[in-house]
Amino acid sequence: MPTTVNSAFNQFMADSVNLDSKKTITARSSRDYLKRQVKGLTDFFPLYSDKDVNFGSFARRTKIRPLDDIDMIFTLSANGCTWEESLDGTVYINTPTESPEYKNFRHDSSYRLNSRKIINHFVSKLADLSQYDKAETHRNQNAATLKLSSYDWNFDIVPAFFTSEDAQGKTFYIIPDGAGNWIKTDPRLDRQRVSDINQQCGGHVLNAIRAIKYWQRRATMPSMSSYLLENLVLNYFEEKGEASP
Repeated sequence: MPTTVNSAFNQFMADSVNLDSKKTITARSSRDYLKRQVKGLTDFFPLYSDKDVNFGSFARRTKIRPLDDIDMIFTLSANGCTWEESLDGTVYINTPTESPEYKNFRHDSSYRLNSRKIINHFVSKLADLSQYDKAETHRNQNAATLKLSSYDWNFDIVPAFFTSEDAQGKTFYIIPDGAGNWIKTDPRLDRQRVSDINQQCGGHVLNAIRAIKYWQRRATMPSMSSYLLENLVLNYFEEKGEASP
């Protein structure tokens, strides 16, 4: 029985909010197993596995119960593809004239790569894997969702390309935009920002983020995206520079 406010809060977080540690270990093992399965696929895209990255709230350690989805980026080898970005941020990937890997996944009458066709091929190949229930396109059209038969969580799998360094020495991931084209992102920055601010504030920020996410789930509360809420909390602690246990 907790005897202080802090101990009661910690007990509440452990029992109701934070992911169970054993389930977290199992989920990470399940994620690693899936990576090995994808690497073993035949008649599939050329992979650039060194640049695969885990992202989302599970990877950032801000996920709360229940553990229902785990996000993963599988990086593809460009093999001669180039990219260009329009003023509105849309990225177009141009395939070589002769492109055995990607010629069947272009937009109609174009050399540009269609991200929806890439995702659909992911779905068809993932559906062949054993020990999984089914694969389908994510409702936002920007990922393949793999449903497990043995665990409660799903995997949201995002195909991506990794860019060469730009003039500022920066690299990016190019992922589906949900409309058949692509968009730049860098989930490494989100993970690093969470880690840096949490360390700056004595390791107390992760629990603060999780507690506020739990609070927002109440039916009486106005809701916003989990990612936006997380960044509002990070902005506060980044400016404050400290946090109390």
